[in-house]
Amino acid sequence: GVEDDCKTFSHQLQRLLNAARLADRIEVVNAGVPGYNSWESVVNLAFRVVDLQPDLTIVYHGTNDVHCRLVDPDLYRGDNSGRRKFWESPPAPFWSRSVLLRLLSGKSFQRGIESMTNSDAFLGYGSKRWKSEQQYAEDILRQNTPVYFRRNLITMAAIAKGHGSDMLFVTWAFSPHLECYAAHAAYQEGYRQNNLVVKEVAAHCRVPVYDFAAEMSSDPKYWSDGRHVNEAGALLKAKLFAKWLLASELLPDAKLDRTSEL
Repeated sequence: GVEDDCKTFSHQLQRLLNAARLADRIEVVNAGVPGYNSWESVVNLAFRVVDLQPDLTIVYHGTNDVHCRLVDPDLYRGDNSGRRKFWESPPAPFWSRSVLLRLLSGKSFQRGIESMTNSDAFLGYGSKRWKSEQQYAEDILRQNTPVYFRRNLITMAAIAKGHGSDMLFVTWAFSPHLECYAAHAAYQEGYRQNNLVVKEVAAHCRVPVYDFAAEMSSDPKYWSDGRHVNEAGALLKAKLFAKWLLASELLPDAKLDRTSEL
């Protein structure tokens, strides 16, 4: 929901932190990947992010890990094979093969990770089985507890600590007021459960947790859909994160400029 890179959450957070007269320059890197869940973020952290030598690693996961639990209970596995399959490119529509047709139609064809890796066991939103299975979604979540989400968070905390990075866990925020699967009761229950896991793991690993879900407004004016913020939401999110970080011990040399927009 944000077209201008200068108005994204990460860019706004960097701007606000540096405007607050910190002792050192802060660089905020968005290392997230669209569609990734916590399994893939473990790999991302271990093999890409640690090369940046971050002082602080912020983990913010929610909706994609609910997808991972909405699979056939008999196939709910620690390797996430119930959610993912081996990479397979779907057939491209005929018009996407022609530059002229794309220009005339104004359409673009972009493949997301889900279109290539959705397992047949996946029952959640976006699957072929969602329409018939969504009435059973809450019962599936009761069977497929967030045990693997918990394990993945613990693993990420260990990786970060092992490479000299502080860790911050953040609870997942959403808006239930838009036409989006985030308005579905099963997904909302999944968000609630996963946020409880985030807090529990933070206590277990003795790392801080920011309860962003308790502070972020669910007003639709801040959201492009139930899971993604728009420009106004990105600014509000950045202000809330910056305020929390500046008040925490994670930035011990921070001195807040009282004339700033925070």
